[in-house]
Amino acid sequence: MSGCQLRDYFPEILTGGDIFLHSAEEILELKKTKYQKLALIKSKLYGKVLLLDNICQISEVDEFIYHELLVHVPAIFHGNPRNILILGGGDGCALREALKWKEVENITLVDIDEEVIKCGKTHFKTLNQNSLEHPKATILIENAFDFVKNTSKKWDLIICDLSDPVDDGPAMALFTKEFFSSLKNILHPQGIISIQSGPAAPPDHFYFTRVANTLKTIFPYFQACISFCQVYLTPLAFSIVSLKEFKTLNKKQIKEIIHTKIKGTLKFLDEEMFFAALTLPKFLKNAIENEQMVYSLKDMPRWFGNNLENTL
Repeated sequence: MSGCQLRDYFPEILTGGDIFLHSAEEILELKKTKYQKLALIKSKLYGKVLLLDNICQISEVDEFIYHELLVHVPAIFHGNPRNILILGGGDGCALREALKWKEVENITLVDIDEEVIKCGKTHFKTLNQNSLEHPKATILIENAFDFVKNTSKKWDLIICDLSDPVDDGPAMALFTKEFFSSLKNILHPQGIISIQSGPAAPPDHFYFTRVANTLKTIFPYFQACISFCQVYLTPLAFSIVSLKEFKTLNKKQIKEIIHTKIKGTLKFLDEEMFFAALTLPKFLKNAIENEQMVYSLKDMPRWFGNNLENTL
């Protein structure tokens, strides 16, 4: 199914039922995997766009904004991550960013859907700079919930590149206090975790604030980072947590870390954007402070059990 005209559209249902149509000049892949519907289209505006269950995951044009913030903000706070775990991220772009850290020794990427990995290797090879074949990377096709529960290794940096924490989402089990407790058990005492946590703007910022409140029951130190990519149509929040207080860094120190610790150049993040991304609007700070819901497997909605085995 290739060579399609611009009249081909892929609908994405947004919060409240609004629909956004992704126009496709060409359909590169369209299949039902073991876990989800996968569509890879070529868009005139965004380049290659990957959709899973009709939800946009990545676009070729602006993904660097998302991935640089998701990976490098927590890595800068850490200063020298050597062992990195990525959960989700089968397109390989978060892995690409993690590999830029000069002293990184090994990175393990865990994604449940082998077809997403294959798509990353085939269609995003240039974009992810062949990261999925890198000798420092170990790629595991596995349920992230089970992997985290069963591994005994300690990690300097854990990156959760997940689907949004929506009630009927396949990754919802990975936003519960039980899963966060498992992450805590495998985090090095000096380690840091970064988690894609959903929309950060009205009317649906409650997805993020609920994740934030759940994390704060497990981890003593919490930061939020805001990202905006046009293809997602809304700002996304990343939750950054640690067992130890975050370092106080100034612009000069951040510039030095980026210059000396990271290979190549970054397209979005610098010492100015580091602080800008960590600056929350007043309504969001108030929403986090007033949030009371905690996600738990012990109090799960009726759909939750059915989705647990399909966790990314």
